[in-house]
Amino acid sequence: MPEPLRPPRRPLLLHPLLQHERLPLIAALLAVILSLPALWGGLQGDDWFHLATLRRVGLQAEAEPLLDLFTFFDGGAGSVALREAGLIGWWAAPDLRVVFLRPVSAATHLLDEALWPGSPALAHAHSLVWGGALVGIAALLLRRVSGAGAAAGVGALLFAVEDAHAVGFGWLANRHALVALTLGLGALLLHLDGRAAGRWGARAAAVGLFGLALLAGESAVAAGAYLVAWELCLGPGGWRARAAALLPWAAALVCWRLGYQHFGFGAEGSALYIDPGREPLRFVGAVGQRLPLLVAGQLGQLPIDAWALASGGARALMVAVATLISLAGAALLLPTLRRSAPARALALGAVLSAIPLCAAFPMERLLLAPSLGAAGLLGIALAEGAPGWGLRLLGLLHGPLAAALLLLKIGALPLQGAVFGEAELAGPSDPALAGQRLVFVNGNDFAPVYLAVIRWIRADAPAPAGLAVLWPRTTGVTVTRVDARTLRLVGEGPMLDLPLEGLLRDPQSRPFHAGQQIAGAGFDVRVEQVEGGLPLVIAARFAQDLDDPGLRFVAFTADGLVPFPALAVGESAPLPATLPLQGLPVEALWR
Repeated sequence: MPEPLRPPRRPLLLHPLLQHERLPLIAALLAVILSLPALWGGLQGDDWFHLATLRRVGLQAEAEPLLDLFTFFDGGAGSVALREAGLIGWWAAPDLRVVFLRPVSAATHLLDEALWPGSPALAHAHSLVWGGALVGIAALLLRRVSGAGAAAGVGALLFAVEDAHAVGFGWLANRHALVALTLGLGALLLHLDGRAAGRWGARAAAVGLFGLALLAGESAVAAGAYLVAWELCLGPGGWRARAAALLPWAAALVCWRLGYQHFGFGAEGSALYIDPGREPLRFVGAVGQRLPLLVAGQLGQLPIDAWALASGGARALMVAVATLISLAGAALLLPTLRRSAPARALALGAVLSAIPLCAAFPMERLLLAPSLGAAGLLGIALAEGAPGWGLRLLGLLHGPLAAALLLLKIGALPLQGAVFGEAELAGPSDPALAGQRLVFVNGNDFAPVYLAVIRWIRADAPAPAGLAVLWPRTTGVTVTRVDARTLRLVGEGPMLDLPLEGLLRDPQSRPFHAGQQIAGAGFDVRVEQVEGGLPLVIAARFAQDLDDPGLRFVAFTADGLVPFPALAVGESAPLPATLPLQGLPVEALWR
């Protein structure tokens, strides 16, 4: 049984409600109500890629949606086809592979396509059902850990309004995190009930449900992290009994991991995603940098998404600030941790659940699992009564302010189109494009992919015959025409210096060198000068004359996506750096 908490020194606001037997349902409804703007969010980013896979159009015509919905770069024939079409940059690692095993989550998207095709609103409603179920199960779990008092009620409400859930609740492509954690926490709840009542059937069912959760998404590992924390801090019996309770879950996890690796799932060649099983040392190094950011993002509302657009010095500063915030939060919560074993279990579970998430680059949407432990811990601290100013500030940050931010963030999610769908929205629409290669003189990893994918699906605007990107838009560059077929690009700094640009290549393990020749889509690149293993100067030689009507050049500027002017031999044109989050004008640019 969980350790009883000290009674509050004075009743908390809404104290009867916090202990109401239906509070888990109330918390679930609260989370869904705050997330209702998601119904108008439409399709964003990877949603278009998923839809192309579900409908088997374009280069996804041969895909098997159940297994391929989360296959982005397969490192084989699929990646070759993407390279030849110009949908991935010339700088992509030759062995690039980002393939995730999530058939259970894929099945939920297949259900959307079967029951309500062409209705993003109903697909979002489906996601909100999973989100509500997650919050309800989390509230029940907090009652098992903290008892049925006010502490569990406060924790449940804090979890329900957590603003870091915005992407999970509002982005269809991230539904896998909801599904995986809902099933994983359901398995944990079954385990705790079976453990308390001595029911082996319930514990066996819990292991089976945990296996299903792992097949919904890698983030289900977080449920195992909370189980470890609970057994260490609160599990009944001696160490042998606790180890025996963990053993079946560990066996399920090992079997899943062995199959995952044997069948080629995982990540390789990318700086943003690390496969802990294949690159354990690199993963350990990433944990040292990324874990403080996740902890500070959860405890102190540090805007960790900015890390992806931060330079090396700014990233180091963010890690230092995150470490200080984490230490300050730990100091505030230390008295609660000393007094309460449930608080220690929740805190340990939050940290352990965040460690495997360091395999991906730091972002708020990863905080779905850690936020449960943080909400439960803060609920205990606030319910103990007479909190100091520091705890009250945390309560404000994760209560009323978080609820307001959740509404704002979910409402703003369609702005992801500024990153993902920008090229499609502002791209040329005249029929001539169908016979042209569209060349982004400066762009990003997403522009060519989503321009093509969205037009495969819509088929109401011409898809280009080919695509290409020469230089990332986040680094300023001067473009010079060397001869009839060659452009020379000189960066204001090295390309791929920002984390966001590391999706297609890890430049630390796969550096460039001067004189390196790389084949692009319709052109070849020669790396003429490097800085720190990153290209600083390149020459792109096309297979046809630059004035050939089969080529159309565009560039991102402060005014959005615009035609790039034809240059005479020897003529140069500067392109300043632009961030991929700015708004863009639409078709009017091309009329």
